[in-house]
Amino acid sequence: MGHPDPAPPKPEPRPAPRKPEPPKKAEPKKASAPAPKATPQPTRREVRPTGRLTGIVNGLTDQPSKGKATTPQASQIGPAVKSSLAAEVIRQLRPHWRSPTGADVELLRTTVEIRLNRDGTLAAPPRVINQTGVNASNRAQADLHKERALNAARLAAPFNLPAEYYDAWKILRPNFDRNLSR
Repeated sequence: MGHPDPAPPKPEPRPAPRKPEPPKKAEPKKASAPAPKATPQPTRREVRPTGRLTGIVNGLTDQPSKGKATTPQASQIGPAVKSSLAAEVIRQLRPHWRSPTGADVELLRTTVEIRLNRDGTLAAPPRVINQTGVNASNRAQADLHKERALNAARLAAPFNLPAEYYDAWKILRPNFDRNLSR
């Protein structure tokens, strides 16, 4: 009976500083335990608010992780997969490619670099990196050939390619020539 009398005065001072505390009635029985717990809880509440990036790099090192890569490196992809990816890129470019007509246009070959994001969209505008087969008779069509190759690359995006092989197709360098339109 002596214990219930000291317990009611102690819970009354606690609800005034902290309102969430009163439901805990097991703690008021111990006189020394509630006082230390009162100090750590406000500290925890100060740490809980998010929005700051302090400590975000804790635990990070310059050493590579021991985890497995989610996508195979381009150098690790076999010839069959490379061939399949090339065929898929050509299949997606073909509907948008129109070779110019004229003398010796079948000799023209334009290589375009296409940089892609993981979702197949263009990471940068496509650019011509090489053109071969230009001679005096087809020089007039050479610029048109370049422009149509760039246009085909733009129109084909976004490319639908397997995400697991992204390292193999993030930079494409297809050759545009008369055979591509067949």
